[in-house]
Amino acid sequence: NQGIPRPGVFPSLVAVLFALSALMLLISSLRNAATGEIHWMQADNKRAYLSFVAMVAYVFLLPVVGFITMTTILLTLLIKWYSDKNWVYSALVGSLAAVAVFAMFNFLFRVPLQFGFLI
Repeated sequence: NQGIPRPGVFPSLVAVLFALSALMLLISSLRNAATGEIHWMQADNKRAYLSFVAMVAYVFLLPVVGFITMTTILLTLLIKWYSDKNWVYSALVGSLAAVAVFAMFNFLFRVPLQFGFLI
C-alpha cells in the first residue's frame, strides 16, 4: 500500500460530510427562528429528513452498488429536492458530476473508484 489510501476512502469521507451537513440542515430547519423551539414533525422538514436518509443509504450502498451509480442517484435526488429543476435536468447534472468525479480520480489522481456490481 505504501501510504496510498484505498479506493473507498474518499467516497466514505464525502458521505460522512454529506451526512453531517444533512444533520445540521435538519436541526437548523427544525428550529423556529422566532422562538428557538424545535418542531420535529412539520411538513417543511421533509427534505431534511429525506436528505439524511439518502446520505446514510449512500454510505451503506456505495461499496455494493458502485460509485457512479450511487453518486448519480444521490446527486439527482439532492438537486431535485433543493431546487425547482425538473427530473431530467437533475439526472443529467447528477450523472455528469458523478462521471466527472469518477474520471478525475481514476485518470488524474490514479485512485480507482471501481467497486460494487455496477461502476
